[in-house]
Amino acid sequence: MFFIKVGKLICHLIFWVCLLQILMGLGLVFSDNSSEQLEAASRRYFGGNNIGEEIDQRMLWLLGAVVLGIIAEIGARIVRAPAETDQENG
Repeated sequence: MFFIKVGKLICHLIFWVCLLQILMGLGLVFSDNSSEQLEAASRRYFGGNNIGEEIDQRMLWLLGAVVLGIIAEIGARIVRAPAETDQENG
């Protein structure tokens, strides 16, 4: 059960951090800044990569977090299933 809780915690952390970074990237893209300002912001906030590439990478991380969350939920239901059947039988 410990690893399921850790998996859910990691899933939530990755999900929310990636979501915030995607929103920040989209905010930069749709701002009224010039291309030089966008490049400077990209270097400052994303380590020099293109904003579009960073949004793509964060989307993949977001998908990975969703998959991890699904796996953790499946594990939690498997752990709970024997306890529920014992209560029904007992």
